[in-house]
Amino acid sequence: MTITEQQFYDMLNVDEHMNFTNRIQELVFDKKGREEFYYKILNINHDMGVDFFRDYFMAHSAVSAKGQHYTPDELGKLTSLLVGGSGGADLTGAGTGTLIIQKWQDDRMNADFFNYLPSNYWYQALELSDEAISFLIHAFAIRGMNGVIIHGDALEMAVKQVYFIQNSANNPIGFSEINVIPHSKDAMEFLGIHEWTEQAIEHIESKFPDWIPLTEEKKGQMSLFE
Repeated sequence: MTITEQQFYDMLNVDEHMNFTNRIQELVFDKKGREEFYYKILNINHDMGVDFFRDYFMAHSAVSAKGQHYTPDELGKLTSLLVGGSGGADLTGAGTGTLIIQKWQDDRMNADFFNYLPSNYWYQALELSDEAISFLIHAFAIRGMNGVIIHGDALEMAVKQVYFIQNSANNPIGFSEINVIPHSKDAMEFLGIHEWTEQAIEHIESKFPDWIPLTEEKKGQMSLFE
């Protein structure tokens, strides 16, 4: 079931697009309000394989001149099948998350129900658009995904922020926390960032439990917060 524009506005008690996008941005750093919003979404549409925000974003914010052409569900499913494999995905130009959501859905559906753990999967996305980035962060967090979202230019690797999305409880039906990686030299080297183009944001929600450093790569990811 598609969530309508008015339903989105009612969820956040707003009456126009600008106020809605402002609230979407604010909720990135408001865990309690964010999760209340997620429950409202899931009360209307609990199909987690659907990009809840894509149609709304296409109607209000997609700008063809910037290359923001959004992905039909059928193409998302086809791309996910072509990518195949397991363990996550890496996507540049992620938009509101349609393609990576399809990959996440396939990973989840291909795992045994009782053995599916979010900690076994890692997703990384890079997005340039200031408008799309908040929707993409929410797409990860509402699904309890683990991964990194880089807000910046893929060609120049000039980056505003890097968001570390973490399901600390490792709960298959839980939401993720949102953290912002400090603008450190280690972060630049690890992620291949050439320059920071925005002031650092200090925001940490996760407690980084014992299960996180499952691989040397993930140990390196955790070291970015030290």
